[in-house]
Amino acid sequence: MPDSNLYFAIDFGSSKIKSILAKKDANGRIEVLSIDEIASKGVLRGSIMNPSSAALQVSNLVKVVENNRAMTNLKVDKAYSGFGGFSMTSSVLTMPFEYPQNTRLSKELLGQMKEEVEKKMKDENLSSFMTTELEFKIDGLDCDAPLDYEGKSIVSRFLNIHGTQNLDMKVADALPRVSVKSAGLFVSPLEMAYCATSPKDREIGCAVVDFGHSTTSVVVFYNNKVRHVGVIPFGSNSITDDLTALKLTKMQAERIKIKYGAVHSDRKTQIINLNSDDESIQLDTYDLNKRIDARVDEIMDQVCGEIDKSGCYQKICNGIVLAGGGSKLNGLREFVEFKSGMEARYADWSHVLKEDTPEGFIRPEYAVLYGLVLKASENCTVSKGVPGEVIPPTPVRPDDSHTKKKKSKNGIFGMVGKVGNLFFNDAEDGFGE
Repeated sequence: MPDSNLYFAIDFGSSKIKSILAKKDANGRIEVLSIDEIASKGVLRGSIMNPSSAALQVSNLVKVVENNRAMTNLKVDKAYSGFGGFSMTSSVLTMPFEYPQNTRLSKELLGQMKEEVEKKMKDENLSSFMTTELEFKIDGLDCDAPLDYEGKSIVSRFLNIHGTQNLDMKVADALPRVSVKSAGLFVSPLEMAYCATSPKDREIGCAVVDFGHSTTSVVVFYNNKVRHVGVIPFGSNSITDDLTALKLTKMQAERIKIKYGAVHSDRKTQIINLNSDDESIQLDTYDLNKRIDARVDEIMDQVCGEIDKSGCYQKICNGIVLAGGGSKLNGLREFVEFKSGMEARYADWSHVLKEDTPEGFIRPEYAVLYGLVLKASENCTVSKGVPGEVIPPTPVRPDDSHTKKKKSKNGIFGMVGKVGNLFFNDAEDGFGE
């Protein structure tokens, strides 16, 4: 039976704050009704640093969403949202528990063990975001699915995702300021990774690398479990900053990177002449790509280091899955393969989206939004007229609002945003975080 709920989710990125309004069909596939975005404020390297500024942008974004034709007679009541940030990482903790007599490992006891892990993180002044079990030994025997097993000695291994800041609480603090309730709060890199992988990927092992605007996140799966989550404080914006050393403005550097930049190219010298802002620019592509190579090489060193922390580097059979707006940088996939020694491919969301999803919605920077919708279960909109009444909207195609030359009522933000000829969105959206 088709799902009649309408789901609304927000992704707090370093470059853009994005939202999605969607439904799910009878098979759980996502039907996108609209995607909107606005310039990010109050967000630094994936973390909300100023909840007031972020809330103001969310308020502006909600107004755009509610003025969209897909939201006729509706208003946003709740939102699913994700959180991330450069301080996020994970640790594996081994916790031994000894009992005087045979004790059954029940769900209640497992919950108590997780609470012990959370307490340990708190004692180390870390904010714990999620704890999941990995493996168990009961009376010296390995157990992958130990519920209801009995023993006197239970040694458990847990993966805890944590950070040095209250990343989740800052998101929770921003939403009430715009009268939007929180329907659910999730770890963004993790939900993105689930969305970008198949059950087979997660069973035989893969690493999902999300090249964002200001951060690059790494999630490793093996044997159907999350083995590591890490966030690197560098992204596409770092490449753009490096290119400004060529006497370019930030906007010029971003656009030149998009049009002429390449990773691990043959580095042939080619003089390019550009006219920008009434200024003639002459640039050698050798100098351009030398700087790009240096930064991407540094990022990939850290990516490989994060994969190694999982303890599964040699076990991963399905290679690296590339996501994020910056994954489309020319030559990146080939360089990732060269650097990691693994096969690399681009993420595919076809298994979570309806077959007739317009191409304008199938973009790597929307992966977090799709991951949040997959988690969603509560209706997020109410009627403007009668509280609690939901009026199904009419889907709006992604090009309805920006292919026509006349100004649409969605304002300058549009429904999806103008893609133009830039595959990083615009001069501010390098690795789309």
